[in-house]
Amino acid sequence: MLAVIVASQFIFHSGPSSAELITPSKAASVVGGSWSVDSANTYSFTISNDLVTEKLLNGSTETISLNSFYSTMGGEPLPEVTSGYVEYLNGNISGEQGQIMAMYIVFSSSSNAKNFFSQSEVTLQISSSNFNKISNNEFIAYTPGGLFGEEYDSIILVLSGNNVKIVSVIAPNPLGTSQLESLENSF
Repeated sequence: MLAVIVASQFIFHSGPSSAELITPSKAASVVGGSWSVDSANTYSFTISNDLVTEKLLNGSTETISLNSFYSTMGGEPLPEVTSGYVEYLNGNISGEQGQIMAMYIVFSSSSNAKNFFSQSEVTLQISSSNFNKISNNEFIAYTPGGLFGEEYDSIILVLSGNNVKIVSVIAPNPLGTSQLESLENSF
């Protein structure tokens, strides 16, 4: 479900300057445990003329149709997105598996970014077990996951001009506001 929300779950014009949005050491200091970047699923992308060029962290490049790209992002179109970056980290927290997904999405205008942010806010207010609006440009949502609710998805979205930053952390316990903000402030 997060993929649909985020996709409805990046070569930058202005944004992260490194290949990693959140370093494994930053993840370990904030969340605990040990973390590694999933280089096969971490990539930047640009969209032009209904084609998406993905540059994976492992060095490979792929150009796919916009429709194919949307289907890998949960099927929902991202109107007026020009570029972005998606990073996955896999972790082990006291013997339990965890995952961090960080996204930096660049829209063609601040109004398009605001529309995406507002739509995500409404969707997560309805679907999450706990929702906290920090400001007009930031919110946090929590959803239980796993077969028996044994893990939590802690999500933060931040709007800044024509950019939206998203961090989703799947871990045995929900993360606090300061932890999520610390991860989000990494990029």
